[in-house]
Amino acid sequence: MGKGAPASKPATKVPTKVMKSKESIAKSEMLKVRPRKGEAGCPPRPEMLPHHNWFLCHTQKGLDAARKLMAAHPRSTMLPQSQWPAGVKPVSVPRPGWLPMNFAFGIKTTCKCPLKAYISPWKKMYYHRDVIEQILGKQLGPGDGLEGAKRWAKEQLEKGFGWRGPYKFNHDDKLLALLTKSEKAHLPDVSAFHFAVISARRADVREGIMRCMNVEAMLRAGGAEPVWYVDEKSVQSYRRLGLNAVKGGGLCEARNLALADAAKKKKACVQLSDDIMSWNYYHTKEVCKDMFEGNAAAKRAQKLRLSPVAAARYLLARMRASPKKPKLGGVFPLGNSGMALAHVPLGTENFILGDFFVHDGSPNRFDTKLRLKEDYDFTASHLDKHGSVLRCNRLLLSVVHERNEGGACSERDAAGEREREAIRHLQEKWPGVFCKNGSRGDTQVVMSWRRRKS
Repeated sequence: MGKGAPASKPATKVPTKVMKSKESIAKSEMLKVRPRKGEAGCPPRPEMLPHHNWFLCHTQKGLDAARKLMAAHPRSTMLPQSQWPAGVKPVSVPRPGWLPMNFAFGIKTTCKCPLKAYISPWKKMYYHRDVIEQILGKQLGPGDGLEGAKRWAKEQLEKGFGWRGPYKFNHDDKLLALLTKSEKAHLPDVSAFHFAVISARRADVREGIMRCMNVEAMLRAGGAEPVWYVDEKSVQSYRRLGLNAVKGGGLCEARNLALADAAKKKKACVQLSDDIMSWNYYHTKEVCKDMFEGNAAAKRAQKLRLSPVAAARYLLARMRASPKKPKLGGVFPLGNSGMALAHVPLGTENFILGDFFVHDGSPNRFDTKLRLKEDYDFTASHLDKHGSVLRCNRLLLSVVHERNEGGACSERDAAGEREREAIRHLQEKWPGVFCKNGSRGDTQVVMSWRRRKS
């Protein structure tokens, strides 16, 4: 280039046209018309569909063809192995609980890696749950329907699993490490407890089955072997789930039977409800002025998720090390951590919730005249006889309660008369101790032992 000649401009890069395959174009077009979540025609759980499961081989045509085959081959039992597609063999692994009973389950042997195969009644093979859900037009969760839920529950419990899998509690040791030296000297082994789950009419309800098996799995994860005290009509239903169920009778009769069984074994009795989802401990030294400060403190606190066994061991160690020697220990009665942190860490005259408590050899028993609010009376009887209880206001439960079908919910009436009847009985038996909770209506009470009238 000569001197003084204008500098040449750099060559502009011409964008290369990307050629899309027919498959890519089909997928793009499908995405444009794909119905949104909640709209008609949307497949189950679209956010979980694998990238290779685009509407059953990318077209509606394949889905329609599969549904026509399904309609032409109605059968309630799975295909015999002789009619399976080539290259599939049986497997000893338990079949998935979500798989419909008329689908066979095997392993495809023509792949480099073993691939689970689901053989339909129309002799077609599928590899993904989402595709089967699309064909059937419904979601197949763990346990399809009531019988499927029962089968799933039994299979999971045989493996020691809960509804969604195994439970692991990594904070149990941290909780027990918080005990003082004198309290650790009273720390009992799991064999020192009789774990009793008080339940009724849950084993024939899908949600109840899920809750029950989760409680059982959490207890087993901590090394416990619980006994289920249930109503007479439901004993066999509970046993079919794999639970150690015995006839308990009514609510108070079941509770008293559990206390008697523990006394025979010379063990502390731990009673718990069948719908507890978690046990949580808030590790903090703060005692707040009100619930709002408590909410902020709860966010700062170290939250320990515990097994029910560790929670019971912790309570009993503190009970036995206490100079007041209480025979009844429990947890904060509400799931509100802000309210809990507005109380002192330990209470000695507070209401002990019946959903989870430790009973250490007292002769006190539940009043069989009560069908509801029996735990209020039980707390009062312990304060009357032993002078104190022990309530840990840093230990909270997450519980499904009044919206959960079965159990004590079936003892309540829509008008609330049974609860008002129980309140009248409490007020007559313990004058001055129980008054109606003005902020929660006339079916709830507030307990104050100091107001007791002689």
